[in-house]
Formats: sequence, C-alpha cells, structure tokens
Amino acid sequence: MIFNEQYSKKDYEEKAAKLDYGDNAALGFIEKKLEELKLKTPRIYSHQHDTTECTGDYVYHSKNCHGCFDTRHSEDSAYVVMANLDTGTKDSYDCGPMPTGMDICYDISYAHYLFNCKHLYF
Repeated sequence: MIFNEQYSKKDYEEKAAKLDYGDNAALGFIEKKLEELKLKTPRIYSHQHDTTECTGDYVYHSKNCHGCFDTRHSEDSAYVVMANLDTGTKDSYDCGPMPTGMDICYDISYAHYLFNCKHLYF
C-alpha cells in the first residue's frame, strides 16, 4: 500500500520507484500526502477505561482527574503523570512519576506513600 491505497505488486514497485526520498520536492510531496491522510483517518482521542469526568490519556479506574497521563486508581487530582499505582492517589496536583499511593500532595516526584506533602523530589 502507498498512502493507504492498495496496489498490485507490479504497480506498487513502479510507484515506489518514482518516490525519490533524496529529493526535497519529493519529501515535501510525501509529507503533504501524509498530512492529508492523517486528516481522513479516524484516530482514538483518549485511552480510558472505567473513568468518570477525566481528561488526559491512558487513564484507568479513576474519577475527576484532569490533565492526567498514564494514571490509574486516582481521584480528584490534576496534572498527574505516571501514577501506575495499586492504591492510587487522591486530592493531589502536579505530581509524578509516582510508584506508590499518595493523598493530598502537591508537586511531588519519585516518592512513596505520602500524605499531605509539598515540593518533594525522590
């Protein structure tokens, strides 16, 4: 396939031979076709499962989390990243990565099992 169009083996080889990857004009053409193809192709907005009122991507088993990424078992938090926790995080803001649970925390990175803490790193 070229630009998401099916070709026979012979047609494919002919079309592929015409695409000169060393030529800047050809690269510009390829980039333009790629952008057109991206606009036509449906893509998933966000990977979420078992969530309520959450924004971000790869958020699982969470509620009221906004701007969170790679997070699970979290509640009422925002701007949390890489919180792949078994116990989750609650009421926390601007934290991550976090390997274990924390509650009521702000600006925390690489810390374990915290409660009501601010501005901690490792």
